[in-house]
Amino acid sequence: NQKAKDILDADTSFIDQIGLKEQLSPTRANGLVSMIKQIKLYALGFEAKK
Repeated sequence: NQKAKDILDADTSFIDQIGLKEQLSPTRANGLVSMIKQIKLYALGFEAKK
């Protein structure tokens, strides 16, 4: 239930700060990065439709 602008402005650097990617296998870490990128792309597309 977040607004698209809030998603686009979200700071995801905490993932690196807590070392989450280092705890995941390379495949899962890549998947996490891809998932975040895709969510932001959807938000960008939604914002563009307005």
